[in-house]
Amino acid sequence: MKRGFTLIEVMIYIAMIALIFTVFTGMVLAVNKSYTKIAILRNMDIAGITTMERMTREIRGGTSVDAIGFGVLSLNQLNSKISFATTTENNIQVRIDDVDQGTLLPSGVTVSSLIFRQIDTGRSIGVKIEMLLAGKVGNATSSEFYYSTVILRGSYK
Repeated sequence: MKRGFTLIEVMIYIAMIALIFTVFTGMVLAVNKSYTKIAILRNMDIAGITTMERMTREIRGGTSVDAIGFGVLSLNQLNSKISFATTTENNIQVRIDDVDQGTLLPSGVTVSSLIFRQIDTGRSIGVKIEMLLAGKVGNATSSEFYYSTVILRGSYK
């Protein structure tokens, strides 16, 4: 009776283990990459939705538009004046009656483009918002557009 393994058997076992390890490592890397992408998209989606909701709510409460353009919106409300503007750090700054209220975006999410356009029908005033957000986790990045159109309630004629 012979005991042990031949050299060929050992080499086949090592090759099989190396193949299984390679496949397993590839799967782990793919899962990690997918998780990173999902984390970026989740952060951007939450930031985009909450930012749009805040801007929409404030614009809807407006009575008239003071200034509008690329990265800047200033409007009058019944008892106050509110403005949104992009900062040098690519965030969105909120000011109410010229008092800084802070920024809208969390860390890891930046605004690449923010455009406000005024819509005047003669009977009411509206604002169209186009916002491009970029998110980054580690070395992975992603970007997403968000759109909204809002009519100022106080502008009805």
